Amino acid sequence: MDRQGNALFTIIRKGFWAFSRWEVCRCAHDGSEEEEATPWFGVRRAEKGGAAVAMNGGAGTCYRIDGCCARKPEYRVRGVDGAVVAEVARKQTAAGVVLGEDVLTLTVGPEADHLLVLGLVVVRGLITRSL
Repeated sequence: MDRQGNALFTIIRKGFWAFSRWEVCRCAHDGSEEEEATPWFGVRRAEKGGAAVAMNGGAGTCYRIDGCCARKPEYRVRGVDGAVVAEVARKQTAAGVVLGEDVLTLTVGPEADHLLVLGLVVVRGLITRSL
């Protein structure tokens, strides 16, 4: 949600357990109650414990989430070229104390869309059932 309490995006789960995919749609901010019907991007499970992200109308996979294992809260979001776009890790205090498994720090690159990365973090939590 934004500062005014409006939803930024909606997440819709499609398919069954092993063949699940998640579609994320941006919400309209023109004051109307109806949401946009066209998906913004879709996420599906990929091999080796990751997830593949495809933008709507794109030619294929645009982003990849490495480390979608439920046992580890640390993971990275990589772009098409393999460069790290965002990284999620467990938060540490200045004294080096690692906080709980549900306390995370998100580092986003300057060229990344912050709303897109936030959507990917939420979908990853839904995939691993850690939300």
